[in-house]
Amino acid sequence: MQSFVAYIITALSGASEAEATSGLLYFFVGSLGSVVALLGLSISYLQTASLTWGLWPFSSTPSPLVTAGLLMKIGSGPFSFWVPIVYSAVPLITLAWLTSSPLIGLITKL
Repeated sequence: MQSFVAYIITALSGASEAEATSGLLYFFVGSLGSVVALLGLSISYLQTASLTWGLWPFSSTPSPLVTAGLLMKIGSGPFSFWVPIVYSAVPLITLAWLTSSPLIGLITKL
């Protein structure tokens, strides 16, 4: 749910075409990352035929698709091609919200 708000704020943060393009890119890459991660989870389920994995869902070996999807969602590793494009087109206040809100959510969850 937080992702949809971030996509909308990124696309509507200004009136320029670059900001709308960066919002669409942010949406497409985030959606692609979710699809890849869900595909990896479904393949993992097909292999194990169980949803109970114990303490950590991927205790034996994590699926490369799940890892790639999550790395794409956070903009890390070789999947960071979209980060400079999106972050350079949005205003500073939107950039501050995009980079700090996931961290605040993570800290409050811990």
